[in-house]
Amino acid sequence: MKIKPDIENQRLTRKIQGLDESLRIKEIDVVEERPLTLFLNSQEIVTMMTINDYPKYLAIGYLLNQNMIKKEDELTGVDFDDDTSTIIVRTKRKTNFESKLKILNIVIGYDKESIKKNLRDFNIQIIENLNYMSGMLSSIKEINNHIDENITGIMISLADMPLVSSEDINSIIDAFLLHNEEKICIPESKGRFGNPMIIPVGIYKKIIQNKNLLKDKGLKSTILDGKFDIIRISTSNGVLKDFDTQEDFN
Repeated sequence: MKIKPDIENQRLTRKIQGLDESLRIKEIDVVEERPLTLFLNSQEIVTMMTINDYPKYLAIGYLLNQNMIKKEDELTGVDFDDDTSTIIVRTKRKTNFESKLKILNIVIGYDKESIKKNLRDFNIQIIENLNYMSGMLSSIKEINNHIDENITGIMISLADMPLVSSEDINSIIDAFLLHNEEKICIPESKGRFGNPMIIPVGIYKKIIQNKNLLKDKGLKSTILDGKFDIIRISTSNGVLKDFDTQEDFN
């Protein structure tokens, strides 16, 4: 089946005025792209810029291309709302893209205004680390100023590890809950510890308030050397891979 834009659909264009070669005012129709936010079940996936002529085909095609759904998946609904520019694809099979995280914070420092601009359409709480020049540990400590009494554990994730899946995150959360939210839970793959990890609030505060524990060490080394109770969770290799240069994406 071949699909092409419906050139008679006036919603795909808007009229603008311009000047022709003789400096006469002319009104013409130009194609206009609009944002379309895609959800897979309950998880927001991406906001795309599109002419929005076949949003349902676009949504399904995108999810197939990204291997988020399979050709054999049974779709229980594809709902497009033109007023809010959103489309929701629902599957009978439970997908692994809905993480169990309830609150998502990002700690920023360098180039913070650019990051804020890029995150303005997402449900993410921003924490500014004014001391970021002193290193990553300062961002970990800054979290302490934003913990309320309902928080029992802190999952610390690094921004340069895009291959960590929601399934990995959920496995770590499940292990944390299984052990009464009292033990440090660290993902493991190929016999190596990775990220993200969950630290009970009490242990987190003990670590950051004890200068000797963190002296000359990173957080993970401090935890591994500190005789804390640790739960290992078998996960994908994504918990090991970080991306530092453009070549890492090749």
